[in-house]
Amino acid sequence: MKNKITGLILALSLAFFGCSGSDDGNGPTGGGGGGGQQVVQATYRITFTPNFTDQSHPTDYPANPGFGPMMVVAHPSTVSVFREGLSATEGLEMYAEDGVTSQLEVELNSVPDTDLPTIRIGSQISADASDFIDIVITPNTTRLSFIAKLSPSPDWFVGVDSFNLVNPDNTLVAEFELTLLAYDAGTDGGTTYDSADVEESGAVQVVSGDPFVNPATSSVSRFGTLHIERTDDPVE
Repeated sequence: MKNKITGLILALSLAFFGCSGSDDGNGPTGGGGGGGQQVVQATYRITFTPNFTDQSHPTDYPANPGFGPMMVVAHPSTVSVFREGLSATEGLEMYAEDGVTSQLEVELNSVPDTDLPTIRIGSQISADASDFIDIVITPNTTRLSFIAKLSPSPDWFVGVDSFNLVNPDNTLVAEFELTLLAYDAGTDGGTTYDSADVEESGAVQVVSGDPFVNPATSSVSRFGTLHIERTDDPVE
């Protein structure tokens, strides 16, 4: 009887971990789950390569362009750093307007969940350089979010919301690259890079107009790429 109970507990444990990340998300192929192999702990390198030049963004191009300290978060599907269409939290407002990460860290670490996010913060980035952050995910923190404040700006940032690192067969994404648009945090109504503070109460949304429309192409210019690469040896 003892052997039967032990086998049942082991089976239930494997089933739990095998279903981690099974709900739909923003990953390249939707949600994880299915009959594949078990999700494991893994290490990823997240590389941000900006594209913020006077050629790519000629309208009102600022004199001192760059990005605030980039933040990478591995978290459960129940947590979000930002969400398009919803109001910014106090922490996101402080980061988007002033580049301050402390309140956003407090908010992320105060979620009513035992699977606390893993937060990694880099340094400020110039417009013509790239930077990377290494981060470890677990079976319960398989969503990846990224933000980097656009500087100078009223409340603009580039970001990725809850990218799903789990494939449909329950293996982990090996490598993927995303292009980055700018978001407006909805907390400051300024319309130029160096606008004076104008209090606003709106929702987070993609900036689809000036000053990000390139007159040469009549399209909204991207602000670079985010390269996601698994760097440890897979053991699935």
